[in-house]
Amino acid sequence: MGPRRQRTTGDRRTARKGLDQPARKGAGGSLNSERRCLKVVDTHRAARETAAQFPGWRGPLVPRGGSLGFLDVAAARLKAEGPRSVINGVIAQYAARGNPGQYQLVEADGMFYILPSKIRNEARGLVDVVSIIDTPISFPERARSLQDTLSVIYEAVTASSGRRLGSGDPFVIRYIRETQVSVGATDEPARSVLRRALAVPGGPTFSWRLRYEPEVKYFVLALSFVNREVANTDGSVRLEAVLNED
Repeated sequence: MGPRRQRTTGDRRTARKGLDQPARKGAGGSLNSERRCLKVVDTHRAARETAAQFPGWRGPLVPRGGSLGFLDVAAARLKAEGPRSVINGVIAQYAARGNPGQYQLVEADGMFYILPSKIRNEARGLVDVVSIIDTPISFPERARSLQDTLSVIYEAVTASSGRRLGSGDPFVIRYIRETQVSVGATDEPARSVLRRALAVPGGPTFSWRLRYEPEVKYFVLALSFVNREVANTDGSVRLEAVLNED
């Protein structure tokens, strides 16, 4: 078993991701928007663009305080217990430490999704919540760039749910612009359509996280490539993209 690591949900590098994000067998979701548990953090390029679009926006918000510890999982343990047990352990620890919101693990489409199940309302009571990416959507199938397909998905979610969803993909923009896919949907959960659109044979595997900006009531879905560590002959380690099966 590897060394214990500690991350705090007030850490800009980790808190923005929230707990509601995909793992491979993937995920998706959103940060809890409880205002009393949030604070403003420094802006960056994406934040400045949001500020230009929404005057009065004060900057990205992340959960205040709280902590989440986890262990590096040895391959033998992961094989013995399976990823489901490990992920559920992290979710249980998150809840036990009194962090904002409650989450659940959902398995579907060959993926693991960590989705919100409860958040606090303005009266500080816990209420049930359905992730925006569970919104059923429909749109005609035709060939589009992956970037245009994602835009169609986000627009369909916004129209069906009444909650705004947009893109936050600066690190994968070249790939999604150049890749062509043919995808449609008929009353399907948005996360299933996303999975299908991103599962390009031989292409990179994606994870995603869904961030919520309560100041402007706006969801941002950010894509990332899934990488794995590969040992070099000199003992150093490099990151290598995990590819979808052909």
